Amino acid sequence: MARLTINGVKFYLTSRQFSKKTKLIRDVFDCKFDKICSVNIDLVKEEPESSIPNEMIYSNDLWFDMSAYGAAIDKQSTSDAFLYFNDTLFVKHCSGIVLERIRDCADSVASSPFPTAVGAINPSTDAIFHEGGYRSSKHLSTFCFMLNNSANRIFEDILLSLPDFEDSHDWLRSKYQEYPALERVLYLNVFAPHNPWSWAGRSHNLRSDFLRRKAVSVSVEHILSAEIIKSGGVLLPTNYGYYYKFCRVTKTFITGLKLIK
Repeated sequence: MARLTINGVKFYLTSRQFSKKTKLIRDVFDCKFDKICSVNIDLVKEEPESSIPNEMIYSNDLWFDMSAYGAAIDKQSTSDAFLYFNDTLFVKHCSGIVLERIRDCADSVASSPFPTAVGAINPSTDAIFHEGGYRSSKHLSTFCFMLNNSANRIFEDILLSLPDFEDSHDWLRSKYQEYPALERVLYLNVFAPHNPWSWAGRSHNLRSDFLRRKAVSVSVEHILSAEIIKSGGVLLPTNYGYYYKFCRVTKTFITGLKLIK
């Protein structure tokens, strides 16, 4: 019997909206797995009060969704595959095509004999530099992705290694030594003045502590991608073909119109 654990993070949606979306995801994967367990995490900035539903657990937002994914570790059931998503999947991305393509790969991921992930594989930067023995030009995005058991153990080890904020400078420096290209990627993506490879939320007036939190969060995506590849694993993309690009552009346009209104 194939088992799936779904780890969902709520930030933008209301509890009612999030509940409907998680039910939709269970329905999408119901045909692929005999048993599906869910862990729902509310990512909030302050200590929760009674407003958080009983079926949800709480996580602080220190490392953004990575903190929430880490909070799910002790709540997960033994599974053949693990689906992680945050609610930007429904706010900013083409959720239908993303979920369908992950579902189409679910059997292959769950039964894979080596670490395997499926999700959006995005370019880190077009800049050219020495990559230090691992591919850093592309990485697995973590707004919605599936891991098999062995890849999930890699992910859990990374999440459990995340530091307190006071130790984050040292943590980042140690990762720069282990993954030589990471410092260049984070500079262009997070710390440098706004450029074509800056993350979408980059603006001119962000505080340095916020940027460091973002850097640690982004690091997890790159480290996870690198470790899966170094372990002889594979990253399967969902964001391929003209149809996906069309859907992505359309979603971005519609989201922009909503913001204008």
